[in-house]
Amino acid sequence: MIEILVVIAVIAILAALLLPAISAAKNKAQSIACLNNVKQLQTGWLMYVNDNNDRVPPNKSALVQGTWRSSPDSWIRTSNAPYDATFDNIKKASTTPIS
Repeated sequence: MIEILVVIAVIAILAALLLPAISAAKNKAQSIACLNNVKQLQTGWLMYVNDNNDRVPPNKSALVQGTWRSSPDSWIRTSNAPYDATFDNIKKASTTPIS
């Protein structure tokens, strides 16, 4: 019985040592995913410019009820990107192919 308790204690100590390392790895993976998303946006922007005679995508916005909102012909046509639950507004942007 004591041997089982010792094994459980050793496993608990090893788990306590590994949890901070796993947490740090998760944070690093999230930052890498974020950097990849930014790279993809930059690549898409450059592809748009190359395909459209060196013209950048339109980026129009207006102040509506104290909040800046993108206009329908903007490159990121959206109501409020950080809070959008779906990709519908992003799919309507000028840099997104019409499907």
